[in-house]
Amino acid sequence: MSPPVCFVRPTADMMVKPGHPHVTSDGYVKIPYTSDWRPDFTMLELVAHMCSIFGNMPPVFRRPASSRPQNRANGSASAATSGTGGYFQQGSYAQSHPPQPSPYYSSQFQSHSRQESEEISLFGSSQQSLGASSLSNSGVYTEVRPEERAAALKVEVTGKIQMQLEKIFKRVRDDIDLQFEHEVQLTQSRENVERGLQSLRFLRDDITRAKSVVETQDQEVTAWLEENEGKDTVDPDTILVEGDALSKQMIKTLAEHYAIEDALYYMDRALSNDEMELSVFLKEVRKLSRKQFMCLALVQKIHAKQQELAASSYYSSPPS
Repeated sequence: MSPPVCFVRPTADMMVKPGHPHVTSDGYVKIPYTSDWRPDFTMLELVAHMCSIFGNMPPVFRRPASSRPQNRANGSASAATSGTGGYFQQGSYAQSHPPQPSPYYSSQFQSHSRQESEEISLFGSSQQSLGASSLSNSGVYTEVRPEERAAALKVEVTGKIQMQLEKIFKRVRDDIDLQFEHEVQLTQSRENVERGLQSLRFLRDDITRAKSVVETQDQEVTAWLEENEGKDTVDPDTILVEGDALSKQMIKTLAEHYAIEDALYYMDRALSNDEMELSVFLKEVRKLSRKQFMCLALVQKIHAKQQELAASSYYSSPPS
């Protein structure tokens, strides 16, 4: 999108200041805001920039009393009655026939200019009198001083540098934010990898211990097979040997439990064959069920104790 084109249209008793850094001899306005125009710029900001610049360096001054304004062939005398400039888009017709601003816009622009001038005077700015310094007491125009031109160029260059720095800072800030996000992701990935390695180490130790237990049991089974390979018959009672007191108690309790189970089965058959009275059957079943429940509770306690002892001995042995 092309930037708006602005012109300064002096009144009949005013004229454009020659050599002005931001206004050409035909009234064309050139400021950094329009030179670096972007789609997000607004006309209100453009007017504010022109008010600030022209408040420090006025683009027009009063004509000398001896001179008379010349009539313009393009009808600009009628346009000068508004007392301010207008803006329009670029084009051959627009440059030769500039539109006239409305009275409402002129009053708004003049009030904004007065407000800018009051703010500058409140802050004690000494640049307010730069434009007036080119006029003598009698109103005759003098040449622009090099200091004024240097100050205007400094303002323009400073504005361009600030805009470029803002772009660079924004790009660097976005890049830093992206790098921070990557750092967070890498930190999370590193933690996940460390947790995975730790779990693999625990699994390796468990497998090593289990391997040792299996090898020991395999040696025991192999030794028993070698010892009993030549025997024809094997006594079951001699095969089953308790390893400790808990195992002996477990075998005894399980034997009692299954004996009660068999007794209940045969009592049920006797009741079905009318070989036992119902009252006697219920009395014996109640007695045996109570004893069987106690056996099951004791078996569970013995099993839990054996698991606890096995786990403690398993983890106390170092992995080979």
